[in-house]
Parts: sequence; structure tokens; C-alpha cells
Amino acid sequence: MRIKCPACNQEYEIDKDYFDKKVECACGETFVVSTLLLVPEKTYNNRVRELNREVHSLKENNNSQNNGCAKTGCLTIVIVLLLFYLIGLFSSGTTSKATSGSGLNVQSTLENSLSYLRGIPEVSKMEIHSNDVYLSFKNDKLPFDFKVICNAAASNGSLALKLANLSPTRCSVWVIPESNIAGDVSKYYYSCHARNGKLE
Repeated sequence: MRIKCPACNQEYEIDKDYFDKKVECACGETFVVSTLLLVPEKTYNNRVRELNREVHSLKENNNSQNNGCAKTGCLTIVIVLLLFYLIGLFSSGTTSKATSGSGLNVQSTLENSLSYLRGIPEVSKMEIHSNDVYLSFKNDKLPFDFKVICNAAASNGSLALKLANLSPTRCSVWVIPESNIAGDVSKYYYSCHARNGKLE
């Protein structure tokens, strides 16, 4: 399988035995190999080319507007958003929009687009109610990349709602203790919200 370093974006071909293990990149970054770092398969080449064109267009707009943003900062944001988008494509397996009368609803759309979360070993519970996703981690121990997991889930969920022409397109992810029931956010560890694939 192919992964990408979260710090420098260097790609590596690695054996599946490294899944859930710490590795070190040539740049010095140490990270745990997870589904969030997978590079999408070749079947998404057309979508990748299209996104690369959008990134190029965004870079040109940023250069021409000279908005004071450091080039590396803007490029990092664009790459992170691109990565979230590709993760959404990779995990949901579809980019087709729902047509009227297709029977899709918000909850089933989120369930389909975020089903990959159930495969993350640290996740003990995932429940979806309306546009809210409630996650709990095993023994209430938050993995070091839990914010990346949650932010990607919110972004992917809201993008899936947009692609399915459902409203509203806002998706919220709540990290709650294992003992909480879904919907009880009187005590929570973290929350994030996204609309149309972009974090708010």
C-alpha cells in the first residue's frame, strides 16, 4: 500500500504489516500508519488531475491577490483540504450525486461516507444522529492524531452531504466519553464542524 508523510507529503510504498505502527520519514517526522495517510488508488486519477488543476488555480489566485499569506502556509492549507477531499473519495467509493427520489437521507449518507471510521482500531463507538457524528475511543484514550481523524470525518461527511444534494450540508463530529450516550454532549473532549467539505 502507498502512504504519504503528513509533514512533507513524501510518498512511500510500504507493506501492510506496518499498519498501526510508528514509522519515521526521511524528513524526521514520526507518525503512525493509518487509513488517513493512504494515497488513493489509480482509479481516482481523473479526480486527482481535476483537483491538481484547482490547486494550481488557487495558487495563481493567491499569488495575484498578494493577500499577505506566506506561500508555504497557503499551500499547506490547500494540500490539507485536498487530502481531506481525496480521503472522502477513497472512503465513500463514489462521487455521484443523488437524484431526486433516490431515497438517500442525511443519516444514511453520513453512515456510508464515514463507515471507514469503524475500521480505525482506536475507535470504540460511532453513532450518527441527524448531522451529528458521536465518536468514542477505547478506554477514553485519545490517539495522538484524534483531531486529524475528527476533522477529516467532519470534512468528509459535509462533502458527502453536498455531493448527495442534501441539506443542510453541515456535519459535526463530537468526541465523547465511552459512558456517554450519543447526543449527550454535556461532557465532551473535542468537537469540530464542517460545511461543504470545509472546516468551520
